[in-house]
This record gives sequence, structure tokens and C-alpha cells, in this order.
Amino acid sequence: MTQMGNALRPLKRAFLALAIVLAACLPATPSLSPTLPLPTARPTAQPTTHPTTQLTTQPTNQLTTQPTNQPTDPPPAFTFVVLGDTRTQHDVHRAVVARVLAAAPDLVLHTGDLVGDGSDPAQWDTFFEIEGDLLARVPFYPALGNHESNSPLYFERFDLPGNERWYTFDYQHARFVCLQIDGYARFDPDSEQYAWLEQTLAANTQPWLFVFFHFPPYTSAEEAGYETLLRARLVPLFERYGVDVVFNGHKHNYERNEVNGVTYIVTGGGGAPLYAMQEREPTQAAFAMAHHFVLVEIVGDHLKATAISIDGEALDVFERDAE
Repeated sequence: MTQMGNALRPLKRAFLALAIVLAACLPATPSLSPTLPLPTARPTAQPTTHPTTQLTTQPTNQLTTQPTNQPTDPPPAFTFVVLGDTRTQHDVHRAVVARVLAAAPDLVLHTGDLVGDGSDPAQWDTFFEIEGDLLARVPFYPALGNHESNSPLYFERFDLPGNERWYTFDYQHARFVCLQIDGYARFDPDSEQYAWLEQTLAANTQPWLFVFFHFPPYTSAEEAGYETLLRARLVPLFERYGVDVVFNGHKHNYERNEVNGVTYIVTGGGGAPLYAMQEREPTQAAFAMAHHFVLVEIVGDHLKATAISIDGEALDVFERDAE
């Protein structure tokens, strides 16, 4: 499949997913033939592959307008949003999504725990009902959380790059790397995932390098054994290969730690009940017990990130330059 074909595929599915949601609200008709307008905001460059909702029944309509993926010099500015742990308290989840839509990002990352029980189809229906408008407009990249429970329903509902558990994609002048750190996959030095990660980081030629996954290596909430393992196994790779920011979830709060040149963000405030601080990390630069998302703005070699609450408050702002 050509690069253009890969870029078009998820756009088709996103519009078809939105068409099916709209059709469900209309009287029954003999056939489904959506004719939807293009979104008012569309990124000027698309990743090679976009994950979107996987439909069990798809109409045959084809989009005739294709996105372009032409390099520019200097690279254009772009924004992306990171959120996580949307699994419960659906009114809060809706409020977060409304704020994300208002921010109009070019793509969205999810750090895991999309739902409370990944084996329950009804919970997935609720998730896609809440996120439907966002998914129809913006490429969406999730990481597996422990509450997805490694369920086949997750893989049936998303079409992701690579093996769909850990994957990478480039957008503009940034590389994004997703890992499966959820309690269901190995990440020790002898594992397939570790070898893939090191090769992927070493091969990066983009000035910006971001990694996202569920369990955090640094958190001031209740500490767990996986944090020690992550610090011993993966943190040295992040430092060696110049990762700029690592995004995590699992802890239902916002936290930023600065460790040896790498910024670690916990963004687990997408809807689940909030966690208070237990023992402050010595590397902690910011903390907030609030539902939120993180908006990242990239302009050339400069990054500005803002943690934004559902009330629109800026909980934390940090900036850094690509090295």
C-alpha cells in the first residue's frame, strides 16, 4: 500500500464512524450513504498510518479528497494533546473531550485505561460515543492500559501501526513511540519489545522524540514495584538516545518530573477518580490533583506544553528546546 493510501485509510474510517453515529440518530433508511463535509481544521501532513475505530460493518463510500504529505522547510508548527485514564466518571470524560476539541490539536495520544473493563463491549460503546466527535476530526493514538486487560476487543476497535501493541510513527519533525507497559507484556532486556524499542530510538533522525505508555517510572502517588523496573530497564535507554518527553498515565493526577534531561509527564486525569500525592519525588517539578489534559505546541525546535484543567485553568506550563 502506498504512503498516500495508508494516510487515507484512517480518514475514511473516521468519517464512516461518524456517519454511523449520525445515522443511528435518524429514521431507518434502506441504505447508509453518508455525505459528510470535510472537517474545518485538518493537519497539513499526516502520519503514515492512523489508528481509528474498526467498524464491524462498513459502507462502500469512498472519500475523494486526499490529504497531502509534502515536506516543508522550515517544518510547520503543530500541536498535539495527551490525556489518559478516561475509564470512569463519564461526565468528567465528556468535559475533558470538550476542552480537547476546543484546543483543535493535530493529533491525540492516550496513555491508557481508555475504559474500566476492556472485555466489556458496552464500555467501549460508551467510550466511542463520548469520543466520537474527536475521533472523526483528529488522528488518535492509544497505549494499552492495565484496564484494557489485553482484551481482543481493544484490537478489534483500533487499527494501529506495527503489531498494535508497541509502534512508532513520525509526524512533521517529530517521532512518537508507543509501548505496552501495562502488566501484560515483557520489557526486560531479553524481550522483543525492549529490542524493538532500542532499535527504534537508535534509528531516530527527527529533532523531537516522544515516548508514551501507561505505567509511569516517576510518580509521587503510591509507588509500585514496576517503577523500580522501569527506572532500571527503560530510563537508561531514554537518556542514551535523547528522548525529550515521556508521557504516562495510571496515576490519576498530573505530575511533571525532570530527570537527567528527560521530562516525565503523568497525565492520568481524563475521568477516573483522582489520586492525592503520597510521597513527593525529589525530581518533581509540578503536581496537580485535577482532571485535565496536556496540550503540546511545537514551533520548529521549541516546545511549549500546558496542563489544562476541565475549567480551563493552566495547571503547569513548561518549555524546552530540541537538542
